[in-house]
Amino acid sequence: MSRYHLHARALEGPLDAPRRDEVRVSQTDDADEADRWTSRQLDEGFTVWVYDHGRSSRLIGASDFRLIGHYRPRAARPPLTRHPAPDPHHRAGTPTRSAG
Repeated sequence: MSRYHLHARALEGPLDAPRRDEVRVSQTDDADEADRWTSRQLDEGFTVWVYDHGRSSRLIGASDFRLIGHYRPRAARPPLTRHPAPDPHHRAGTPTRSAG
């Protein structure tokens, strides 16, 4: 099983009748090759998700995919949004003061 799973999708037009709806996938163990593949897809207008396979599962054929990168075409939005590991101790919202 390869370390990186790469998923790219180009969708143009309305969801019920898109002018373009293409999906491409690739797998590699080499981070440099993953970067090159991602760059080629971005240049062609694809949004790319990069997953790390993570630990091997005890179930045959199963995997622990983790999203490690989300890239959007340069013409559409900023090219990179990274998803850091969530902080299990982070609490959303603002602290409240006790009444009294």
